[in-house]
Amino acid sequence: MKYWFKLVRPVNLIILAATMYFVDSFIMQPNFNTYGIYFTLNAFQFFLLVFAAICICAGGYIINDYYDVEIDSINKPEKQIIGKQISPKQAFNVYLILSAIGLAIGVYLSIYIDFWKLVTIFIIAIFLLYFYSASFKGMPLLGNLIVAFLAGLSIILTIVYEPHLYRLARPSDYYIAELVTKYTLGISIFAFALTMVREIVKTMEDVDGDGREGAKTIAVAWGLPVARIVASVFIVFTIVALLYIQKFVFANEVGILYYYILFLSLCLFGIAVHLFIAKTKQQFHLSSTLIKVVMVLGICLMPLYYLIQF
Repeated sequence: MKYWFKLVRPVNLIILAATMYFVDSFIMQPNFNTYGIYFTLNAFQFFLLVFAAICICAGGYIINDYYDVEIDSINKPEKQIIGKQISPKQAFNVYLILSAIGLAIGVYLSIYIDFWKLVTIFIIAIFLLYFYSASFKGMPLLGNLIVAFLAGLSIILTIVYEPHLYRLARPSDYYIAELVTKYTLGISIFAFALTMVREIVKTMEDVDGDGREGAKTIAVAWGLPVARIVASVFIVFTIVALLYIQKFVFANEVGILYYYILFLSLCLFGIAVHLFIAKTKQQFHLSSTLIKVVMVLGICLMPLYYLIQF
């Protein structure tokens, strides 16, 4: 069981679940309650939404390692699970089960809110995760964009499954719907851009193994200097997402939230500098770890907003 636990990256799944719950608990609920807007999904149904996202994401990690057996034997043989502790057939079957569970929940929730077309979001996510692992990963930048897009999409789920944000009953609801949407969109862009940076850094960390296996990652196909530049561009994009939140949600007020965003921006700038200095696998791994720390600090912006505003 412990090998299955390691295979699905529990820390990443916890971050995903925490982010979705933070959007619900620290952005949507307090604003909805203040302005008298009712939730469509109850607590259990929102849990199902998060659980569906976790199932599909966990399945994605499994199918990713399923197709990475040869590369992982070079890049990280000490961490390889599929092919050693778990058979490829078992891994593929569990991937199918997790994806089916996520899709079934998506169908139920889409029908419940009377917007069945939303189930296409889950279908697209499953499709992209599979073909990313099977084919797209070897295409420079495209595979990284897919993973980053899905990271941002998981956060968007929290608002698209709340019809009261776009089926507005009262003119006064528009203000709060716009505020919640802008904040969630900013967090989604932050997650997308920072995930993109981490994905690029991981290709830099694994450049030797990927090169031997013929994987055309950005670091292999375009070289480390170009990979550094592209990663830095997305770091700037991440900072822009933070500034977007500061301007359109916090109305450029100078206070704790302002200085917190400034701190996050400086951390991101420091990571960009470190990327241009890093040369060894260990140094790139440190950059990847620092990015994950900033990601956690970024989602902590939501409870901080709640404590100050409410």
